[in-house]
Amino acid sequence: MSLELTRPDLVPPTLRPAADLLAEGRALAREERLGSNLFLREAGVASEAEYKRRKTAAGQVMQHAHIGFRSVERTCAAMAEVYRACLKCGVTVDRFGITQPRSGQSGHVARELCSTARKTSDVSLMLRLPLRISGTS
Repeated sequence: MSLELTRPDLVPPTLRPAADLLAEGRALAREERLGSNLFLREAGVASEAEYKRRKTAAGQVMQHAHIGFRSVERTCAAMAEVYRACLKCGVTVDRFGITQPRSGQSGHVARELCSTARKTSDVSLMLRLPLRISGTS
């Protein structure tokens, strides 16, 4: 068995060229506008990028936590629990990454999280945006 890696070993042949993906993203950016969520409103910023620039300018390190259970309710409750515990210690969780289970339920959990985010003001679960739990003051 050779330990030498080749491009096909690392890059799937179905992967589209980066230039195509960037062009597609730029076209979408002209049409789509970011929404807001509780986190952005509480921070007084229009986007996560603005939030990150402010943190950087203030010399503050952002904290990111990964979490995820098979149950949407347990995932949301755990995020609130972690967030509140960190606040008590004077630490801010700026972003949660949702880890999906490996089982065939992962798509179901992702759909439920997105559905929950649309229906409740308790959790801001928007992809590519920081998450913040309400009622934690």
